[in-house]
Formats: sequence, structure tokens, C-alpha cells
Amino acid sequence: MNKIENPYELRLTAGLPPGTDSYEQLSINPQLPRPPPKLTRPLPDWPPLEQRKGKWIAKYLNQLDPESEFDHVIRTSNFFGVSPFGASLAYTAIICINSQTPAGAAAVHGGTITTIPHGRFYRTELQILDWLVHGSTAPETAESISHINKIHQGVWKRKPGTFSSTWEGKMTIIGISYFDTWTTSEQKIVGAESAECFIQQFCELWFPRCLQFLGRDVLLTFIPPQCRRRQNIGEPNWLRSKIIKFVFKCYLDISDTFLSDPAEPTMLYFREKLQRLDMSHIDKDLRTRRNWQNNLMWWFTILLGFILFHWVCLKLG
Repeated sequence: MNKIENPYELRLTAGLPPGTDSYEQLSINPQLPRPPPKLTRPLPDWPPLEQRKGKWIAKYLNQLDPESEFDHVIRTSNFFGVSPFGASLAYTAIICINSQTPAGAAAVHGGTITTIPHGRFYRTELQILDWLVHGSTAPETAESISHINKIHQGVWKRKPGTFSSTWEGKMTIIGISYFDTWTTSEQKIVGAESAECFIQQFCELWFPRCLQFLGRDVLLTFIPPQCRRRQNIGEPNWLRSKIIKFVFKCYLDISDTFLSDPAEPTMLYFREKLQRLDMSHIDKDLRTRRNWQNNLMWWFTILLGFILFHWVCLKLG
């Protein structure tokens, strides 16, 4: 009897581009950046607002050349298909995954995530949106990435080993099942603390304090179980997690089947809002608002309790 090949076997070297299928190729045959696209025609504009009806995005994207106009494909998909909440959810989940490696955890541990966590998120989103607006080959994009590389260089000097290997960054995503073989208990603590800071930032940004337990469940539901256990960040409530998955599934199914595509570029407007924000005060302003909401909730609870007590007294005579 012939042995049946395991269809679920993870093959890290199967069909990957040059420079990614083995550690040695980082030096022998590194993966090079994609050359700048050569446009063969003027870039088609988005349809006028009054024509953006029904499932218009797919029809528009089908008009674009993915080989030369891929920047605009990515730009359109993100500006119309993503929301600030979705971007924040993805940002936090990816950081929790990335900080599983010793270098990844050391790179984000402490620093701005503890002092200005919301400012860090908004600056990151603004940089990404700027790249989308300008395109991958624009001088503005190159200058922004150069600035980020200098920041990473500073992190590398403080935490030797971080940002020193492309392979390690890719292993963060595709090799999470191997981390337990080379991560010490001290490094796991650093990873867990880093992940916890980002989780707290997400919950505080999107949920009032009385509902931050729900925000945590939303986030944990979309973080892989292996990552939750490895980072020791807990498990979502099983009932709330099922409800969250059901609600998200219903929303996606209804959006795909019945709802029209967004007519307005939500993330482009979000970028314009971020450009007007005073990033230096955003953390203080948000916490002031959360404190106000918390105090209001306490006063509402006290008032409701007083009304109920008065009503019971009247009923009892």
C-alpha cells in the first residue's frame, strides 16, 4: 500500500519566490524590489460619484492592468474597501503575531506603545495611507520609508538582533508553529507584554471602559489560537466569540450579496482627518473623553438606582 502524502504538510520552500525559500538565498540570490511600472496610458479616473452604484468597484478594477497599474488597484481596494476600525483590528492582530519572535517582541517592547499608543497607531496609518496616495515609486514614499528605516536602525542599536534578518520577519507570519523551539521564557514575557499593550490600545480607542471586555473578545477572536496561547494573552469568552463570528459573517455576506459598494473613499477621508489632527495631544484627548464617558456612566447608574429605589418605595407604600 502506497503512503498517502499529507495534504496539510507545511512546505516552506514550495513555489516561493527567489530569496524566500531558504535562509541561504538571502545572500546568494536575494529577492529584489519589483521594478517601477511602465504606464502605457493615462490612469483611468474613478467613476463620478453618481455612477458609483451597485458592485461598481469590481467592474472598475477589471479595467486596470495589474502589471502596470497595480498601485491604483491597491489604492482603490483600500480606500473604498477598508474602514478605520478594520485597519485598527488588523494592525493590532498583526503586531500580536509579529511580537512572537524574540526580535519582534524586543523591537516594539516599551517606547511609544506605552507612552503614546494612539499616536503611534495614527502615525502608522497616516504613513501607510500616504504611500497609497503617492504610489510605490514616488519620491515621497521613498523618503518616508527611508525615515522608517532610520528608526529601525536606532532600534537595532538598542536591541541587537532586531531588523537584522529578512528571513526572521517572514518566519513571523509563516512559521509560527516553530517558535517554541527557540524562544526562552524571558523572551515570551517580553512578547506577552508587548502584545498586551497593543490590545489595551485597541480596546481604549474603540470601546468605552464599560465595554472594553467586548473589544478584547473581538480582537482575541481574530488572533490565531496558537498565538493567543504562545503570547499568554488569554482566550475570548466562548459564547461572545461565537456571536462575534456570526455577526461578522452576516455583515460580510450581506455586504457581498445585497449592499452596494461604498461610493465614498472612506480611508482617503480618514487620511485627511489624520492630517488635521494634533498627534501630540491625541492620547491625552482620548483618555479625557474616556474619563468623561466613565463618569457619565457612573452618574447614570446612580440616578437609575435612585429612581428604582424611589419607585419600589412608592409601590410598598
